[in-house]
Amino acid sequence: MQELEDSIQTRFNASITALEAKIAQLEVQLDSETKERQAANKQVSRSEKKLKDVLMQLEDERCNAEQYKDQAEKNNVRMKQLKC
Repeated sequence: MQELEDSIQTRFNASITALEAKIAQLEVQLDSETKERQAANKQVSRSEKKLKDVLMQLEDERCNAEQYKDQAEKNNVRMKQLKC
């Protein structure tokens, strides 16, 4: 009977040790994945900021192009008026 109890206790202890090792491994994996996710989120934030800056610059360029176009049209009208 004692041998059976010792055998069960040994298997139980081995199972506990294996599960503790698995928990430790999963904790390391979780930490690693958390750091990767944080790095990815940081990169997404940087990319979003760059995109916002580029879109603002594009809008400024559109406004400038529209102003130059309007100015060119006014100058063309003025030139036609002066030719007459």
